[in-house]
Amino acid sequence: MALRQTALEGLVTQHLSVNHLVAFTDRGARCRFDFVIHRWPQDAADSRFFHTFGYYEIVLRLDEDAPYRWIIESIAQQALRSEGSPELHGALRKNNDHKA
Repeated sequence: MALRQTALEGLVTQHLSVNHLVAFTDRGARCRFDFVIHRWPQDAADSRFFHTFGYYEIVLRLDEDAPYRWIIESIAQQALRSEGSPELHGALRKNNDHKA
């Protein structure tokens, strides 16, 4: 979690998800949905951006002891396209340079 928080320092992000397709089985479900992740520097004078488009596939399992009765078994992200300045992406920053 700390690595994810560090990767997001200095950024403003917006995550959108649409077109949720859910298929139920007797003891679980699968959900596929499209996403757009917008990333901008916190400094409004910096005009760079890095946006990613793709989809997620989530597998859920029913469990009577779990909160809300569902457990996430797996999450897979498929990024189909990115636009903008990739150095803004936390995983691509060098030496934790948040000014990128």
